[in-house]
Amino acid sequence: MKAMGGWARWVVFAATWGIAPAACGLDVQGLEAADGGRDELDAASGLDAAGAQSFDAAVTLDGSKAPPMGHGHGDDASEDAAEDAVSLDAAGEAGGSCDQDGDGHLAAGGTCHGDDCCDTDAQAHPGQTSFFEQPDHCGSFDYDCDGKLTPQYGAVSCSWYGFGCSGDGFQSPTPSCGAAGTYDTCNLGFFTCNTSNTTRVQGCR
Repeated sequence: MKAMGGWARWVVFAATWGIAPAACGLDVQGLEAADGGRDELDAASGLDAAGAQSFDAAVTLDGSKAPPMGHGHGDDASEDAAEDAVSLDAAGEAGGSCDQDGDGHLAAGGTCHGDDCCDTDAQAHPGQTSFFEQPDHCGSFDYDCDGKLTPQYGAVSCSWYGFGCSGDGFQSPTPSCGAAGTYDTCNLGFFTCNTSNTTRVQGCR
């Protein structure tokens, strides 16, 4: 009876495991088919072996291709720079070279819209600090392009102070730019200032 009882329990156990999947509608073949269907679903959805979805970053949700990196709004600055260069070239073609004298300043007026008052003389440009005794190539002494003539020397006015004299300049009337005149130099005497004179050309900028 004991041996028969063990055999009966084994039959019941096997029957239970054989019936339960069938009762749930999942027999062995059904489970294999379901597993195969899952593999096909994973492959269709782009799931890799680790279960993570692999995708093309350039494909958007609606299936269209996204624009490559580096195009679109990211290139606005470079596109603007290119347009400015084209505009400058066009201006140069319209009115000749915009910096004929090569001093780094574009010609004033016209299509160049610069600040160089004499673009045929490299000595004439804004910021010039030297004085010149000859006019520039445009016939002007306004070498610093500030719209006015600045003489190098004023009228003589010698003054004695302590251990020296100062106030060198031209005798009146002071000469105009590029013209010669009598130039007085102040010299220290015995508690006074003496002058010596030479002929000098008035420089301007």
